[in-house]
Amino acid sequence: MIIFTGQTSEEEHIAAYDAGADAFLTKPVSLKLLRVRIDRLIAEGDAASLTADLASSKRTYTKEEQKFLLRCREIIDDNIGNPDFNVDFLAEKFAMSHSSLYKKLKQMTGMSLIEFVNDYKIYKAVQAFKEGQTNVVKVAEMCGFGDIKNFRQLFKRKMNMTPKQYVQSL
Repeated sequence: MIIFTGQTSEEEHIAAYDAGADAFLTKPVSLKLLRVRIDRLIAEGDAASLTADLASSKRTYTKEEQKFLLRCREIIDDNIGNPDFNVDFLAEKFAMSHSSLYKKLKQMTGMSLIEFVNDYKIYKAVQAFKEGQTNVVKVAEMCGFGDIKNFRQLFKRKMNMTPKQYVQSL
């Protein structure tokens, strides 16, 4: 829900968000800004549903949980090519201990930190293949896998086929 209003006070913003608003735009509204905000809200919704799919659980997530999972995804996206990226790096970005982040993610998704990160990286690989990438080694590197053998094993476990077979099936 996007709120359009002439009100600019902080109290009005808070009331709108308490009522369930996803965005608060003051008049006059720029159509360009509106389009960008709508695109971002759609992307956030897609990301939240994607993250829920990655968790492969049929439960629904609260808004706070969706935001947390979206933030996890954003951090992974921003650092996917970083050779220093690992679960400790992810915990540091949340200003949480490794064990606290592990417990929170495990409770929400049923996956460990490394399982969650690897599942998301495999999702990114699948997206790359669907976008026309065919070089398995390049896609593995692009998705943050330094070891091609590990990438193939994880991909096969998640997709029930090797990356090469997946590319051929497209």
